[in-house]
Amino acid sequence: LEADSACEEWRAAAARGHPALCPEKPPLEAPVGIGCLVRLPHQAHSSGTEGWVGLVVSLCAGGSRCKVRLYTGEQKVANISDLEVIAGICDDESLELSTFGCEVMDFLSLRSGPNSSISSSIEYNVWPLVHSGLARVRVPEDLMARLDVQFDCLAQQARVPSHALFLVGEISNGKQLTVTNPDEDYTTLLLESARKLARSILREEAEEMDYDVDQVWTVHQRAGDYNPVHFHSNARSDFGFSSFLHVRLPAQLHGGRDSSSGSGGSGPGGPGGPGSDSCGFAASGGDPALLPLHQDEEEWQPPCHDGTTNFFWRTDGGSAVERLESPGSMALEIAEGFLYVFPQWLQHYVLPFQGEGE
Repeated sequence: LEADSACEEWRAAAARGHPALCPEKPPLEAPVGIGCLVRLPHQAHSSGTEGWVGLVVSLCAGGSRCKVRLYTGEQKVANISDLEVIAGICDDESLELSTFGCEVMDFLSLRSGPNSSISSSIEYNVWPLVHSGLARVRVPEDLMARLDVQFDCLAQQARVPSHALFLVGEISNGKQLTVTNPDEDYTTLLLESARKLARSILREEAEEMDYDVDQVWTVHQRAGDYNPVHFHSNARSDFGFSSFLHVRLPAQLHGGRDSSSGSGGSGPGGPGGPGSDSCGFAASGGDPALLPLHQDEEEWQPPCHDGTTNFFWRTDGGSAVERLESPGSMALEIAEGFLYVFPQWLQHYVLPFQGEGE
């Protein structure tokens, strides 16, 4: 968003979503995609956001709806057919993850005296201190079906190398199996995802690196099985990536069962529950959110959602508030078909679930 021309300056301003910055710019005949600047039409919303400009950050399953990030940082679900495209998808080869790309803006509310020359509404900007990132990719359905068949056949074979010796997973009811012949299309998708993630963080330096697959394995997790906190390494380099993909979920985990309820109902991101419009990370209160690992003086409590994979890059100690630190964890939406790629140092764990299936 660092503009070096008048056009780019407008684009950067519009990306922050202030409705007054581009009130009359005509819509484009362009498809809605991730990275587009769009206007929320007046007739589509009654929440006070009509006419505002936002950035499309993700497309929901089914292709008819998307998430739009407003200048406040708030995210809204909108019907794609209701949106007006005012700036198309960036032509850059790769997205770049930066502090400036995550900027949000609002206005100070000042109570000034009658003789004050200070405006009662002054714009301010907030930038997060970006540390790293992860990538999420929707795997094509035909590839998902092929992987499902391959891994079922693998689990039914009598002599298959176990990968359990190399892993920390507490998988006593299921299996952890080495995949000696990973699907060619899956390998291509995995490597390109890793390449794009590296490019978004490291810029041109990422082009000087080689990308190859080290190991692939399956986890056939059943009731009571779980993965404790861990991270990965690889045999070919001191640094690299890890990834995971839910190929199949038990019926009771579609939407994410809240294990604290004991009822098997939907948790955040699930049908009919809070965050049911989420098409990204697990949500709270109707919008995608980072779910923190709360910690008091004694111990911290993880998010209570059966089967979820949870990332954390630091524990949220009692001094987090005093240190002005954001939550250091997130619980991912539990759904089939999303490939997550992330730096191999990123610690994560997988909660157990109850019931039939794997």
